[in-house]
Amino acid sequence: MNLRQLHYFHELAKHKHFAKAAKACHITQPTLSASINALEKRFGTELVVRGSQFVALTEAGSIVQLYAEKMLLDEAALKQEISAFTGSH
Repeated sequence: MNLRQLHYFHELAKHKHFAKAAKACHITQPTLSASINALEKRFGTELVVRGSQFVALTEAGSIVQLYAEKMLLDEAALKQEISAFTGSH
C-alpha cells in the first residue's frame, strides 16, 4: 500500500465512477482499477461494490476511505510544514 493508491481510492470514493476518478488522477481507467484491486488484495477484502460499474463502497471501503483522507491530509500538511521550514515554495 502506498499514498498513490490511497489517493486513487479517495478519488474513486469521491467521484463514485471509475472513469471520472481515473481522469481526475490523470491515469487510465485500467491503471486505477489495478490500483484498487491491489488495495483489495493487500487488505484481503473487497473495498468497492461493483456491478457493471461502481456501485458503492463496502463497509471496509468506507473505513479505508476515512483513513485515506486523513493520511492524504497529513501528507499535505507535512509538505507545507517542511516547505515553511526550509523556506522553499
